[in-house]
Amino acid sequence: MKKILFMCLVALMAAAIFCPAADAQEMSKKDFKNYVDSVAAADNKSKKDVRDSLVKLDASLAEKAEMTFRYSDHNFGTVESGSDVSYEFEFINTGKEPLVINNVSTSCGCTTPSWPREP
Repeated sequence: MKKILFMCLVALMAAAIFCPAADAQEMSKKDFKNYVDSVAAADNKSKKDVRDSLVKLDASLAEKAEMTFRYSDHNFGTVESGSDVSYEFEFINTGKEPLVINNVSTSCGCTTPSWPREP
């Protein structure tokens, strides 16, 4: 049951962090209290234990690596057929853990990406 609760908490926190919203707002105190009440009731835990778990999870997520790009796109303009063009996207790790990039893809498939494999 603890694993199920933990996985639910991770999924909810990940959804809250990684799903963009047009007018993203923080959870109100009332919503947070209702959420804690429902999780505590479903898992027969004290409300304090649930709140403490959420705070620890939020803190651990904040410690992860985070990639921040200087610019997110680049327009080459008009390019003659057969011309070789290149552009390097600049990014930095603004998180607190080492950043390891496992995969890079392009939106159109007409370019060949390369990236650093080391943290």
